[in-house]
Amino acid sequence: MKRNLLVSLVSALVVASASASGAVARVYTTTYSGTVSFGNDLNGLFGLPSSSLSGSAFNVEFTTDDGIVGANQFYYDTSSIIEGYFNSSPTYARLIINGTSMTFGYRRGYQAQDRSATADSFSHYAENAFFYSFGRSNYAYINMSGVGSNFLSSSDWRHLNTSQAARAQDVSGTFNVYAADPDNGVTQSTFGYLMADRVVVSGGVPEPRDWTLFIAGLACVGTLLRHSRRPSARRTL
Repeated sequence: MKRNLLVSLVSALVVASASASGAVARVYTTTYSGTVSFGNDLNGLFGLPSSSLSGSAFNVEFTTDDGIVGANQFYYDTSSIIEGYFNSSPTYARLIINGTSMTFGYRRGYQAQDRSATADSFSHYAENAFFYSFGRSNYAYINMSGVGSNFLSSSDWRHLNTSQAARAQDVSGTFNVYAADPDNGVTQSTFGYLMADRVVVSGGVPEPRDWTLFIAGLACVGTLLRHSRRPSARRTL
C-alpha cells in the first residue's frame, strides 16, 4: 500500500514539474531547400570572391526554441509570433551553399504565422549585426516565407507542419551579408534570392532538459516497482 502510494506520488511530481510554468519547452525545426535564383558572393563566403551564386543549390535550417528565457510570444485571432534579441533570440538559421555553412540569429530571430481572410503566410527571420567604433560595420540577415491562399489550418506558428507548408503557392526568401568601411569607401556584400521547392517541418521535440526530467522520473518509478515485486524474507523461529 505504501509502495503504491509512493509510486503515485513520484509520478505526480514528474508530471507537475513538466507542466510547471506552462507547457514543456519544445524545439521546432523548418528546413527549406531549393535554388539561388540570383546572387553574388563578393565576400567569397561560399566560394571565390565575386563569384556568382545564381543556380547554386541551398539548404537553410531554421530552429526555434520556445523555451528561451526572455523571448516574447504573442498570439492573436489571426496571427502569432515568437521573437527575441541577442541571448533571448529564439530562432537561429544555418545556411549551406556549396558545402559551406553560415549561422544567423545572434542579434535577432523570429518565427511568425498569419491566417487572414485574404492570404495565409508563415515566415522565419534571423540576423547578425556587429558595429565598431572606428566606423566599420557588418550586418547579415536571412528570411524565408511561404505565402498562399487558405492553406494553413491555424494562426498558431507552433502548428505549422510539412503538409501545410507544401501547399503554399510561393516559398522564397533572401539573405545578405553586408560589410562596410565608410573610412575607405568600401562596401562588400554577399547576397542571394532563394527559391525553395521543398519545406520540411519537424515540430514539438522536447528539449534535452525535459527528456532528462521524464527519464529520471520513470527510472524512479521503475526502481520502486522492482522492489515491490521482491518477495519479503521470512523469519524462521
